Amino acid sequence: MTAVLRPPGAGPWPALALVCVSAATVAACGSDTAIVLEIHKAPGVSSEVFRLQVFAGVGHDEDLFDPAWWVSAELDDSEAEVTLDDEMAAATYRYLVRPGGGLGLDTDLVFAVAGYKNSADPKPVVFGHSSTPLHFGEGEVRIYDFPLVTFADARHGVTPTGCAWWDDLGNRVKRDAIVPREDGDCDSYRQDPDAEVDCVLDCNDRDPAIHPAQAEVCADGIDQNCCDDNDGRDDLDGDGFARCGSATSDCVDLAPGTQGPSNVFGEEVPSAQIHPGAIDVCDGLDNDCSGGCDSGDGYDPDDDNYLNCRSSDGELAGVHRLPDRCDASELDCLETVRPGGPAPGTVHPGAFDDTCDGWDNNCDGTCDEVMVAAGDQDGDSFPGCDTESDYIVNNTPQCRLGAGADCGDDMSRFAYPGRAERCDGVDFDCNGVLFPVNSPCFVTEVEGMVSRCVIGTRMCNDQPGSMSAGFSACVHDVNAPGTTLPMEYCLSTCSLATDPSQCLANQGPQCVVSFPMPGSNTPCTPLPAEIPLPQDAGSGGCTYTLIGGMQQGEWNVTLVGTGGAIGPTATGCGSKLRVNGAAPDAEDRVVLVLSGIAPHFFQLKRANQCSGANGPITCQ
Repeated sequence: MTAVLRPPGAGPWPALALVCVSAATVAACGSDTAIVLEIHKAPGVSSEVFRLQVFAGVGHDEDLFDPAWWVSAELDDSEAEVTLDDEMAAATYRYLVRPGGGLGLDTDLVFAVAGYKNSADPKPVVFGHSSTPLHFGEGEVRIYDFPLVTFADARHGVTPTGCAWWDDLGNRVKRDAIVPREDGDCDSYRQDPDAEVDCVLDCNDRDPAIHPAQAEVCADGIDQNCCDDNDGRDDLDGDGFARCGSATSDCVDLAPGTQGPSNVFGEEVPSAQIHPGAIDVCDGLDNDCSGGCDSGDGYDPDDDNYLNCRSSDGELAGVHRLPDRCDASELDCLETVRPGGPAPGTVHPGAFDDTCDGWDNNCDGTCDEVMVAAGDQDGDSFPGCDTESDYIVNNTPQCRLGAGADCGDDMSRFAYPGRAERCDGVDFDCNGVLFPVNSPCFVTEVEGMVSRCVIGTRMCNDQPGSMSAGFSACVHDVNAPGTTLPMEYCLSTCSLATDPSQCLANQGPQCVVSFPMPGSNTPCTPLPAEIPLPQDAGSGGCTYTLIGGMQQGEWNVTLVGTGGAIGPTATGCGSKLRVNGAAPDAEDRVVLVLSGIAPHFFQLKRANQCSGANGPITCQ
C-alpha cells in the first residue's frame, strides 16, 4: 500500500495529476487506482489544528477484544502524520492511498483522522472517520469528503498505543475502533509478549478491564492490575494504603514507574498522591478516594455540578461532576448571583438558552441565540427577541456580561477593543479603563404644572463582576447650567448603558476630524483643531459649558474662550470647541455644549487621513 498526506497547493501527486480528479468517482488519470480523502474542518468548527494523523483499518481479527473492530494497517509515520506550517483554518488536505503490500482491490477499508492543536498534545481537538467501508475501484481514483468535527459532536479519542476510537451516539464508550495488534483491547496498554506480570504491560489483551492502571477488585481471584499484588492487599505506591484488606482502601494504587491518572489540566498526578485523607483539590480527580471528586468548599458555588478549576499556574478548566466521575467541560459562566440575571444554578454548559434575557445561559459565548435566530415570526417587522447593536460582534449576539465580564481571561468571547465604554459591569473596550464614576444625564423637573428637561448627574458602578453594576438614578445637577432642553432629550432611551447624549446624533453638525496616519509624511495642519461655537441671541448666549467634562469617551476636548482661556467652560462670542486628540480606534462621539440659551451638539468622527488641502476638520 502506498499512502501520502499532501497539503493544499503542494503540486501534483507522484504519478497522479489532481487536475484530472473532479468528482467522487472518476475515470483514472491514465491507469491509476487510488482512494483520495479530502480532509477539512466541518462547518462551524473553530478549534485550532496544527497537526494531522491518519489511521487506516484493513480488516478484523478474532484476537481483538471486539472482533468487529478494525485492525490497524501499517503506515509510515512520515506519510500518515504531518505538522502543518500554519493553522489548518479552511484548507483541505488530501490523503492518497494506492493498493499494494497485500492490500487488494476487494479489501474493506476504514479511515480515521485526528487533528491536534500542537505536536505535544496527546488529545485530538477534531476527529473524523469513515461512515462505511471504502473500496478501491480498478482504474479509478475515488475521492471521499472527510470532515473533522469536535468532541462535542462525536465522542472520539486516540490512545497512547495508537488505537483510534469513536462513538457517534454521543457516549464515552469505544463503540468503533482501529486497533493496533499490540493493544487488542484498546485500553492504552500494550500486551506483554512473554505473558509476564510486571505492572507495566497488559497481562490480558482481550479484556479492557485488565491492565496496569486498573483498580484491583478485592478478593475475586483476578489480577486486574497485572501486578500480582496479593489480590490488592499490597500497597504498590507506598502511600500507606492498599487497594484491599482494610476499611479505608486506596482508589488508585499503581506500581512505581506506572503513569498516574491525568487531571483536567492534562497533568499527571502520581498514584501516591491519591489516597484516603488526601486534599481533594479541584482538578477532576477523586484525590481523597471519597467516591466523588472536587467536593471542596467553594468549588461549585451554585451547586449545578459544573465547576471552574484553577491550576497552580492560573490556568482555568471546566469540570462536570457526575455521580461516579468527573468529566472535562466548558467553563461555567455564571457561578454567583448577578443583578437581574437568572439563577446561577440554571446557567452552565449544556443548559437551554431559549429565553430572551440577554444572558449566556449555556455558556457558549453568545446569548439568546435560539430566540434571535427565530427572528420575526409574525411578519410585523419586530423580532420576538432583539439584541442591542452594541452587543453584536461579527453578526453574533453577545451578552450583557459577556462570559465572565473580564475581556477573555476565562475564554470569554466578549472582547471587542475599540468600542465605547458602557456602564454595565464589563470593560467594554478591554483597555482597563472603566466608565466614569460621575456622568451627565437628562432629568425631568416638575415645578407646579410645568415640566422641563434639564441636565442631571448620576453615578456609575462599572466594576467587572460587581453585584450592582449600572447607573444610579439621575438627579438634578446644581452645578450645571439651568438651560431648559427639549423634552425629547429626557424621553430618549437609545442605549441605557451609555451617555444619553449619544442618542441625539441627529441634532448637530457632523464633523470629521482628520488625524495623521502613523508614520505618515503627508502634510497636515497640526492639532489641536477647533470648531467655532454658535452665538445665541439673548443674555447668556455666549456663555458655554462642556457637558461631561474634557474627557469625552476616547476623545479629549476642551473649550477656548475669546481671551484664550481653556477648560470645560468658556465666555465670549467667538469661543470655540477644541479637539485635542482621540484614541487610534475611537468611536464616533456626540459632544454636548450648553450656552445659557440653548444646547449645541457636535458629532465627531475620526479619520486617519490628513489632507493639507482640506484641513483637519470638515463639518457638514
